[in-house]
Amino acid sequence: MTPVLTALGAAWLLLTASIAHGTSESLYACDAQPPPGPAWALAHRSADMRLYQRTSTDTPPEVAVRVRWQASPQALYRLIWEYEHFADVIPNVERSLVLERTRHRVWVYQRLNYPAPVRDRHYVLESTDRPSDPATGHYRVEWRLSERFELPANNGAVPVAAFSGCWDILRSRGGLEAVYRITLVPGGLVPEWVARHAVHTYLIELMAALKAKLAASSATSGSDGND
Repeated sequence: MTPVLTALGAAWLLLTASIAHGTSESLYACDAQPPPGPAWALAHRSADMRLYQRTSTDTPPEVAVRVRWQASPQALYRLIWEYEHFADVIPNVERSLVLERTRHRVWVYQRLNYPAPVRDRHYVLESTDRPSDPATGHYRVEWRLSERFELPANNGAVPVAAFSGCWDILRSRGGLEAVYRITLVPGGLVPEWVARHAVHTYLIELMAALKAKLAASSATSGSDGND
């Protein structure tokens, strides 16, 4: 897989699902028909990861990843909820600026950098961590695009068409189980066949990066993966 194809796959991940607005607590249907099941096709598997593609052609394409890691649920939650540090964790994130934060909701501007010929993308997200329950080791983060804040003008970046998804993280024996879901719609000038060819590779690389970051943090802190 070439760097350009990988970048195109990353771009396709950003051009995602139905734009929704408002202040509803739920920003993504994270509990709707979770994989595995008849609505999903297994696209990739490894010792601790399963990647699924939704089979329906009547709804926007959705990708889901299930992982089982020897890591703390809280540690993964912190990686994906602390948007101030996203550029240090998530591939291609050049800038992640928190615009507003309440106790359980955050609005964040992000810019993603890609090698040519893919143009940079940018967007504002609304994200919530409800209904997380730290006492039981259950964390959930959901997000969707927001128009609460205007995007910077004339900075060379392209607004993404749509972007929504969720993380659902549970404590398990020896660590965590988590599901990562994104509803996807190709957009922009990226050919759909190129995006589909690259998206699975990008997701595998993203999960590997998160797993490595968790392992490094655990080694530094001496965590046993069960806090």
